[in-house]
Amino acid sequence: KYKLLGVFLLVVVSGISTFFFFTRKTFLQDKKLFVLDWSLTTLKASTSEIKLELKGRLDELQVMLPRLFSASESTPISDPKVTQGLSNRLGQEVLAVTFYQATGGNYSPIRKHTNKKLLESLGLKQDALKELDSVRPLSSADLSAQSQLILINRSAKLLGEKSNKQLPVLTLIFNGNMVSDPSSDTAIAVDITQDFLQKTLKQSELATLFLVSRKGDLVSHPDDDQLLTFSSKPFDHPVLKRIQTTSLPREALEIEINNEAYLANLANTGIGDVYLVSQIKQSDAFRALSVLTKQSFQIGLLIISLALIASVVFSAKLTENIKKLESAAREIGTGNFDLKMNITSGDEVEKVASAFEWMTGKIVSLLKETAEKARMEEELATASLIQNTILTPPQLQIDSTEVVPFYKSASECGGDLWDAFVKDNKLTVLLGDATGHGAPAAIVTAVVKSCIATLTEFHTGSALTPTEMLTRINEIVFQSCKGQLLMTMSVAQLDLDTGLLTIANAGHEAPFYVRPNSNLNTDGKSAKPKAEALFVRGERLGFQAHSQYESLTVQLEPGDTVLVYSDGISEANNPEGKIWGERALKNTFAALAHEPLDTIKSSLVKAVDEFAQGAPQKDDITFVLFGWKKAHSQLNSRAA
Repeated sequence: KYKLLGVFLLVVVSGISTFFFFTRKTFLQDKKLFVLDWSLTTLKASTSEIKLELKGRLDELQVMLPRLFSASESTPISDPKVTQGLSNRLGQEVLAVTFYQATGGNYSPIRKHTNKKLLESLGLKQDALKELDSVRPLSSADLSAQSQLILINRSAKLLGEKSNKQLPVLTLIFNGNMVSDPSSDTAIAVDITQDFLQKTLKQSELATLFLVSRKGDLVSHPDDDQLLTFSSKPFDHPVLKRIQTTSLPREALEIEINNEAYLANLANTGIGDVYLVSQIKQSDAFRALSVLTKQSFQIGLLIISLALIASVVFSAKLTENIKKLESAAREIGTGNFDLKMNITSGDEVEKVASAFEWMTGKIVSLLKETAEKARMEEELATASLIQNTILTPPQLQIDSTEVVPFYKSASECGGDLWDAFVKDNKLTVLLGDATGHGAPAAIVTAVVKSCIATLTEFHTGSALTPTEMLTRINEIVFQSCKGQLLMTMSVAQLDLDTGLLTIANAGHEAPFYVRPNSNLNTDGKSAKPKAEALFVRGERLGFQAHSQYESLTVQLEPGDTVLVYSDGISEANNPEGKIWGERALKNTFAALAHEPLDTIKSSLVKAVDEFAQGAPQKDDITFVLFGWKKAHSQLNSRAA
């Protein structure tokens, strides 16, 4: 008993531990996805807001800068002539505007306009901006960049009225186009405060948001100390490597900073080469998981304690029920799955007994499903064997024509068939495509193949015309399948004496024919052959009992080639899901007009394979090539 109790307790502990492990793993993955999705949503909103804020200021600067450029050097930024029609925010944010001119590859300031009112309101001395240019000078490389806009962090501690003051400064660098000067010798630097950006970056309470440039500089950060530190040295952050290699507008990734794991998201702002990054410590993101882990551990201990107490108290009952389980296990071993143990102990053993009964029920269901699956697989194999036996391709040896087929099934039981026979010096070629795939398609193809064989072997009169063939096959398919299974078909009949080609169609793709020697330019030289479609309407086989079919006749010349095909070749797909198309088939066929039929066949197959790139095909690929060499009577007279 007590050994059994120990084992039972071990099972309970193991079960709870396993459940806890997988639950925690699932919750961790779900929480990670939630945090990344939440961060991405926050990032999208912040990106839109930052882009809107910057765009609004850029639009106003586009109006203000040409005015300053054409004004005198002493004109202040707050001059009404400069700010007319603009909002007040530029006057509250723009510290200075400096125009630079290139001389010998180096840029020198030609004049500077400062915002004295703003400097006074910030408690800075009037020469604080000179100090900024001294401690954070702009390089000629930045000023000579070909980009329309560059954003640079030039935060610094500047001279104040009473003491040094830390000022977050963002410098916007424009080329001469901003002031209608297309010359590459002009550059403009606009120094503005970063308060409006920091306000947006501080909106997230959980994640840290900041702006970086693609080349690896910190552009803006909610922390002034970070801005000051990295305004004079490179911003060494793991996310920069990904920014410099990615081409995606947004991306989520996991990074490590100072041996601590972070979840990060990055997004291209669309302003200059600036990216918005959000990062959050995994320990902060998964704080709820730690609480859940602790609570789950406590609950697990409570369950184990209660299970131990209950096991000791009801050990006798437990042993009895376990013996029932043992007996049931032996019954299952003998193949008896119809078990009712009737255990109502109200404890874990009853749950195990219920699980036993559920398991035996599932085993019975699985055995039935396995048997049914085996039966269906056997039937499918039988259907495939029957179809392969019935659909044996014909062997034709005719001097006046040549028939070259190709067939590739998309499944074990294909839905395409083709056949050809000669009667009364007339070659008849049939190509059909059953709707659907697998066993139903195999049934239709077998019915039609048998019908064709019957009409070929037992029809005693003259050769049936294509319309007569379709009419009789349609009646048999309709009677056999009751309109549930359908087939499209094209019938081509070539008179080997005259070269007259007759086409009838039952909802199938129109055959092509190409005449390589008939197309001449105005100068009498041969033009490129063109494939022509032999289009004629007709209802699908088996759709209704008394469908009427029409025919089309074309006079072939020696050397003409006819292509009868199923939609499997024209709708062949590549890995991206694009289809080859009827136009590509037609053009490829026309380009091969002067080639032998075997070469045309191999070239068509190669063209389809190169387009498909090994992608699985949804439909069978079937086509038949034939042509007329010379009149059958001429061949006979020559042989004589």
